Amino acid sequence: MLTTVQIYQSEIAPPEVRGRMIAVQLVTINSAGQIIAFTGFGTYHVSNPALQWRLPVALQCVPAIALFIGGFFIPFSPRWLAMKGRHEEARKVLRRLHDDHANPLFWEREYAQMVAQLEHERRETAGVNSFHMFTNWRELHRALLAVVGLTSLQTNGAQTIFIFQSILYASLGYSTGKILLMACFFQLLCIVGGIGNILAIDWLGRRILMMSGLIGLSVVLGAFMACVAEFEKTGNTAWGKAGVAMVMIYIWFYGVTYISTGYAYAAEVLPTKIRAQGMALGMLCAYVCIIIFRQVTPIAYAEVSYRYVSLFIAFNMFFLPIIYFFCHETKGLTLEEINGLFGEEVQRTIDEDPDGAVHDKSINVEEKETVMV
Repeated sequence: MLTTVQIYQSEIAPPEVRGRMIAVQLVTINSAGQIIAFTGFGTYHVSNPALQWRLPVALQCVPAIALFIGGFFIPFSPRWLAMKGRHEEARKVLRRLHDDHANPLFWEREYAQMVAQLEHERRETAGVNSFHMFTNWRELHRALLAVVGLTSLQTNGAQTIFIFQSILYASLGYSTGKILLMACFFQLLCIVGGIGNILAIDWLGRRILMMSGLIGLSVVLGAFMACVAEFEKTGNTAWGKAGVAMVMIYIWFYGVTYISTGYAYAAEVLPTKIRAQGMALGMLCAYVCIIIFRQVTPIAYAEVSYRYVSLFIAFNMFFLPIIYFFCHETKGLTLEEINGLFGEEVQRTIDEDPDGAVHDKSINVEEKETVMV
């Protein structure tokens, strides 16, 4: 679902709000996590052991049924329709989605640009299969950037902090009920931060958010390590509580900078012909990281305690120069214009009418029919 939804949203959203739409979806997912957290807290106090686990499981059926029914009313991606040669359907979907755009000609220009780019890609990749992205450098380059965006989401420490927080709370003497309640607050702060991400992603851009996230999260993790080190050394609960505060600051800042940014960037940076395969590769790498960290974290914490967190600072510093030197900014560009960032031909700009007339130049137009960004 994560892969499919990000691809779908990136392909239907206007460029000026594309990041915001993806961010809304990720914040919504975390809001669902908030409901789950409070459900777990509430059922913990239920005396019937069977109801403690059956009620949370049963409640998950409600949104699943709603999604199944709603799926019949969701239009196909216009880019997928055009890729399958169903051009008239693609036109209708684009008009339905963007007929209320500030520019009344936007959907027609987007359609013309989309079809021209897909035809160009079809000619360039005639006779090749989906595994072509592993042998074509430009496609592999973009697939690897998607892997960077999605993998850095998991190696910045968020998953481990989520697990580690319960161990820290227990060491401070909090009861199980309070630990569950604090986990709810932890999730709530992530959502609050995510609202900031919704507002910032199309304003500051993807690169600034990811780089500031890696730097800021590393600083907070360093402060967290210092607090826990003093707590373990002195037994002073004030240091332990300061460590809890660092956990809460960490998840809030993660929400502001990273909750959706990696997903948005991965979906945008891939060309239409390999967007599904590239996102699948990125999610595969991301979830391999999740599995490894969830298996290793309890063992590593038992052996090296808070020092284990330094691994994530190292990962952040590893990804920081990669994002700085290799990740292009994608905000405000159509998916077709993003191709130009990687040296590929952009067949027409969004500022051209279907008849080829250019009314303004939001990007550098070198030729009427061939654009390089």
